[in-house]
Amino acid sequence: MSGGIGLTARKALMDQLLGNTAPSITATYYVALFASGTEISTSGTAYARLARTNNKTNFSNADSSGAVSNAVAFTFAGPATADWTNITEVRLMSAASNGACVASAFPTQFTLTSTGTLSFDPGALVFTLAGVAD
Repeated sequence: MSGGIGLTARKALMDQLLGNTAPSITATYYVALFASGTEISTSGTAYARLARTNNKTNFSNADSSGAVSNAVAFTFAGPATADWTNITEVRLMSAASNGACVASAFPTQFTLTSTGTLSFDPGALVFTLAGVAD
C-alpha cells in the first residue's frame, strides 16, 4: 500500500534542498479518498476529508526505506449514506477542499457500502517520496 509525493510537494522540497529556502510546514493535512484519479463525491454520500494534525502522534517516523505511515487509526466520520465506490488512492491534501497533494498511498481497490464506516488501521497507509500527480 505504498504511495508517493505530489508534484507541488516535490517542487517545494527541491526548492528547499537545492536553493536554501526555508521550509513551510503544514500544521494539518486532510486525508482524501480517490477513485481512478477523481475524489469521492461529497454530494449525498456523507463523505468529507479527514483532518489530521501533522505530528508524530498521527504519522510514524520514517522507516529505513524512507516511508512514513499512519501511526494511529484514520477513521472517517460516518456512516456513509451512499456507496463510496472503487477507492484506489488515499491522498494527504494541503487543504480541506482543493489544495495540493502532499503524498498518497495506494490501497487495494475497495468499495465502502452505504451505512458503513471507513477506518485505516495504524500502519495501513504507507507514504513514500515516489512521484505522483497532484
